[in-house]
Amino acid sequence: MTKLSETEEGIEWIKQLREDDQLLGCNLLDAITLVGHEEFVAGLRQLIINNSKDVNGMVALFAEREVKRGRNRVRGLGIKKGVR
Repeated sequence: MTKLSETEEGIEWIKQLREDDQLLGCNLLDAITLVGHEEFVAGLRQLIINNSKDVNGMVALFAEREVKRGRNRVRGLGIKKGVR
């Protein structure tokens, strides 16, 4: 596997750092692991399956996101007033 600090993009990024920070920059880049979309999804799915094996019953998953606040919305719920 190619180290990020040895890629064309990595080298260009490191060049913009002060000389005394370049080794630290190399170490930072090389500590990062790039994972493709398919590998990420497969790994996440397997993690969920493995952890759910210890649960006696059903497992529910939900996406957590910040609720937008603003005009014409019920405070904190993200529901427009008058809409049911």
